[in-house]
Amino acid sequence: MIKVDKSASLRYNLYEKLVSMPYGRKREVTMDQRQLILAKQLVNYSVNVQKGEKVLIEAVGIDYNFVNALVKEIYSAGGIPVVNTMDNKIQRELIKGGNVKAFKAMAKYAKYRMKDMQCYIGIRGGNNALELSDVGATNMQNYMKHYSHPVHHEIRVKQTKWVVMR
Repeated sequence: MIKVDKSASLRYNLYEKLVSMPYGRKREVTMDQRQLILAKQLVNYSVNVQKGEKVLIEAVGIDYNFVNALVKEIYSAGGIPVVNTMDNKIQRELIKGGNVKAFKAMAKYAKYRMKDMQCYIGIRGGNNALELSDVGATNMQNYMKHYSHPVHHEIRVKQTKWVVMR
C-alpha cells in the first residue's frame, strides 16, 4: 500500500526533492511524475506553445528539476525555452537597495526580452512567503511602478500567452 502525504499538492515545496546522503553529499531524487504531468499541461494547454515560439520561464525560489521538465516539454512542442531563475533573497536585496534609476534600468532590458517572447510561464515558490515583507513601502512602490508594471502588466499580460503559478 502506498502512503499518500495529504499535504502534497502541485504547490509542494520542490526544494525537498534533494535528499541528504552520508558525508554531506546530496543526491537527486527521481522527478515526481506530477511534475511531468504539470509541465505538459502548462506547455501544451495553458500557453499552447507552437513551433518556433519563444517561451520565457521565470522560476523564483524553486528547484531546477521542474524547470528542466518545462524546458524538455517546450522543446517537444517545437518551442524555444528561455529561462530566468531568481531567489527571493536576491530579489529582496535588489528592491531594498534599489531606486527609480535602478528599477528603470532593470526594466529596460526585461522589456526588451519580454517583447521578444510569445509565451510566458512564471513559477513562484520558496521557503519564506514573507521574504519581501521588510522592503520599505517606497521602494516597493517604485519597483512596482518602474519595473513590474511596465514589464508584466503592459507587455506580458497584453502581448503574450501566459500562466503564473505559486
